[in-house]
Amino acid sequence: MANVATRRLLNKNLFKLKDFTHIFKHNRCTSIFFINCRDNKFETNNYGHQSFRCSTNSQIRLFSTQPEDCEANKKKPSLFQRFKQMYKDYWYVLVPVHLVTSAAWFGGFYYLAKSGVDIVAILESWNVSDKITNPLKDSSMGYLAVSYALYKIATPARYTITLGGTTISINYLKKWGYIKPVPSKERLKEMYLEKKDNLLETMRETREGFKLQSEKLKDKKENIIDDFDKSIKQIKELGDKIKSKEHMVEELKKKVTKTSKE
Repeated sequence: MANVATRRLLNKNLFKLKDFTHIFKHNRCTSIFFINCRDNKFETNNYGHQSFRCSTNSQIRLFSTQPEDCEANKKKPSLFQRFKQMYKDYWYVLVPVHLVTSAAWFGGFYYLAKSGVDIVAILESWNVSDKITNPLKDSSMGYLAVSYALYKIATPARYTITLGGTTISINYLKKWGYIKPVPSKERLKEMYLEKKDNLLETMRETREGFKLQSEKLKDKKENIIDDFDKSIKQIKELGDKIKSKEHMVEELKKKVTKTSKE
């Protein structure tokens, strides 16, 4: 792409060769190097390849063809982001682990506070802010309040332990067959397409079934109408026969009465 762009620019005389002597493309990050050389010197190596030698006053301009947000420069997710993502994927494992570890943390802090350990001195040795340690120096604070304060201070450590415990639990549950691994994006896409195809196939079969049923009902309706028409026709024919017989009987009566008079 860099060579094609250079040829097009040269053909349009947008810049002169003496100003921009060569364009280099770095394959790793696909950056384009425009080298500005005032004093160009051409050399040919033993392999017949022509190269350029530029003076020490050459200027190199870098043009990247890649977006600034490269995968290598992406920031790693924070602890809370990883905790949130883990909750989305394996909430049924994370919640019990978090409850158990939280109870252990709070119980441990309560035991330390009640056993007379100088918690304030320990925190000050860790260079904890005075805003946190000063309230703990108040003698009126109970053991529960001190335990809760330590519990909140240890939030990053608690989340880290929860993530580690959840990961270990997930691995064991997968090993024992209680949970299945979360499918990859490609597998999820394949599953979605399979479900979509199956649903479309089911809808098509259902549509064809309704169509066949409607055709059968239509045939039955036509058969019923034909049978009804045949029945009406037979009734009419029977009525005509009865009328003709009545007419014959009347004529026969007339003949009998006529012969009796004679």
